[in-house]
Amino acid sequence: WMKRAGEGLEKHPIHVWWHTLSHRLIDLLGLDSGFSSASIRERTYISREGGNVIGGVLLYTSQPGGDGTMGGLSGISKDSRAMKEIVLRAFEESVVCSNDPICEEAVNSKEGASCYACCMVSETSCEHRNKLLDRLVLVN
Repeated sequence: WMKRAGEGLEKHPIHVWWHTLSHRLIDLLGLDSGFSSASIRERTYISREGGNVIGGVLLYTSQPGGDGTMGGLSGISKDSRAMKEIVLRAFEESVVCSNDPICEEAVNSKEGASCYACCMVSETSCEHRNKLLDRLVLVN
């Protein structure tokens, strides 16, 4: 069973990869589903399986009312072609940030190459307070 990130492996590169992908997906799903990105939340998971570290992410809506229904979000997730396109865009759009070279050359190990222009989301959406993100992990 996977454990919620934050139980010892949250700084592992696999967790940083999943967490960063989660943020890119929140931004893109917000655009494609009509939800505000602040109404989509994340939960990251990571586990050590023998010698391997595996991870995953759960994205869900958090607000009641129009943004709280799953119609647009679940509709996209059921369409494998649409979901594949969103995931591919998440990787492609991680190559460049409008704040480069400042974002790309970030030296803060808790934030990595990330800023509000490329990876950071609303504080209410992120369970790790926009820490442990690095868009270059998705690129490389």
